[in-house]
Amino acid sequence: MTIAPLIPSEIANRATAAQIQGMLDHLGKVNPGNKTKGDYYEGDKLVAQSRVIPKEWVDTRQAAGWPGTVVDVLEERLDLLGWAGGDVALTEAFTANDLATESCLGHLDALIYGLAFIAADTDDPANPRVTVESPLSMTGTWDHQKRRLSQALLIARQTDSQPTEVVLFGEWENTRYVREAGLWRAVDRSDHQMGRCPVVQLVNRPRASRQGGRSEITQSIRRYTDSAVKTLAAMEVNRDFYSFPQRWTTGADDDDFTDDTGADIPGWKTAMATHLVIGTNADGQQPSMGTFSVNPPTVYLDQIRGLAQMVAAEAGVPAHYMGFVADNPASGDGIRAGEARLVKRAERRQGTFGRAWTEMARIVATSLGKDTAGLSCTWRDPATPTRAATADEVMKLISTGILTADSSIAYDRIGLTPAEQTLLRDEKRSAPTAGADLLAAALNRQRQTPSDGTDAPRA
Repeated sequence: MTIAPLIPSEIANRATAAQIQGMLDHLGKVNPGNKTKGDYYEGDKLVAQSRVIPKEWVDTRQAAGWPGTVVDVLEERLDLLGWAGGDVALTEAFTANDLATESCLGHLDALIYGLAFIAADTDDPANPRVTVESPLSMTGTWDHQKRRLSQALLIARQTDSQPTEVVLFGEWENTRYVREAGLWRAVDRSDHQMGRCPVVQLVNRPRASRQGGRSEITQSIRRYTDSAVKTLAAMEVNRDFYSFPQRWTTGADDDDFTDDTGADIPGWKTAMATHLVIGTNADGQQPSMGTFSVNPPTVYLDQIRGLAQMVAAEAGVPAHYMGFVADNPASGDGIRAGEARLVKRAERRQGTFGRAWTEMARIVATSLGKDTAGLSCTWRDPATPTRAATADEVMKLISTGILTADSSIAYDRIGLTPAEQTLLRDEKRSAPTAGADLLAAALNRQRQTPSDGTDAPRA
């Protein structure tokens, strides 16, 4: 396909302008919901307090970090190590873009919002640039037949929450537009000529009926968190209220609760007073006085513990991740059994996220002019085995002949990245003598040396 040359400050035609506005409208529609999920993750979500709480405590900020914990414990087990099955140039592109670190940003956003994006800039085909983009600033059009994006839009700059610069990713070119006087003008164009949009979706928990994915911060987790925040607020009120003994008095006159000017002393001030002096009544008798018993916070802690267990069940994480530790610590086998569901969920995310990263590997390989067959992703084991157990497993597999010492699978099992594997192979090839050759040379010298220690005669 031939792309027409870019005319400086070319005004977008009506169809292109409609596409840009349509995708911006979609972002404006979904971003409020995404912002709510982000607020829950950060612990910034304001929760309406009970009306029975005095107004002095209504503005007290309380937060429960459970949504962040639910997301983080899963994301921490999703370590992308590299691309496998491709040319060395593909591994170099992975390293040059620092995707081992950048991938974590996409995984985190996908778990929070249900969706994230990976974009490739192939303006320089020999050095493709891969970036992870937030769903707060990027969206796209899904092609159900091709099972991929047909176009995507990135907000590159905005002023006062109004987009002023966008990048439109298409199947044949990427174009940068700047908004001037209400019109979108093209200021830059990159012709990648791939025949496909160089943007890939990172989708969390997709379904056939919901290709846009689903956040790990579900409605249930939000409601449990709201209830916990209200309980924390009530416990805060209980603490402040009962920090002072609550008194009761019988047989006192109204004058005992007025100040020097005759104005009534506020009830809260009377309750919190350090000293309360009351004289005798008209009959000359001293009023009866006493204090109420203090309520401990146990009832609130029990309620929060129950909510934490429901969050743990909903998120599939061990209950002690929510901050409540049992008196008797679990054994090693018990810990692994408790993490079984979390490990399985991490393996499922590696499958769905790995499909997106493999698709991006094909895009990068196409830009580099390399073969795209046989590409895959390498992930770190989401379980928590010890290094000693992993090393013992690999040694047994090698000793039984299932794996070879230089096998990529063996390197993957012990946690070496593709870059480290390539470096290790280069070092072995550049070594002057392999270990087996050294051993053979030593044995040969022993055979040529007489038992009395003198040098053997040479032929």
